[in-house]
Amino acid sequence: MNHQETKTEIEACPLDAVVSLPTKHRKILNLISEIRYSHEDMIEIYTRGSCLNFHIILRTIFPRAVPWFNIDHIITEIDGKFYDITGSVSNKGYRPFTEYYNKCGLSRSFKQMYRPN
Repeated sequence: MNHQETKTEIEACPLDAVVSLPTKHRKILNLISEIRYSHEDMIEIYTRGSCLNFHIILRTIFPRAVPWFNIDHIITEIDGKFYDITGSVSNKGYRPFTEYYNKCGLSRSFKQMYRPN
């Protein structure tokens, strides 16, 4: 196969078909995007007080989701990738929530909201 044949094959494939390849990561990002844009205040809601609720939503759909915590915010790990309402995020400065949860006395309401699988 020469360079011209490869180019023709790529040109024959619509760009949206390439961009929307059905990977789990892409599906997660699409879901997050739908939630984020469902209301203008979603970023504010899920980054300032309801990040645990956002994790619980993701865990409902992806049962192996794991919360990570940095005292100010919770992000969600799914298959080695990390997410919050803004999309894909870094886990730098975060620890698995269970490490913190088991060592510190958390408020009763917080404990009741988070019930590990």
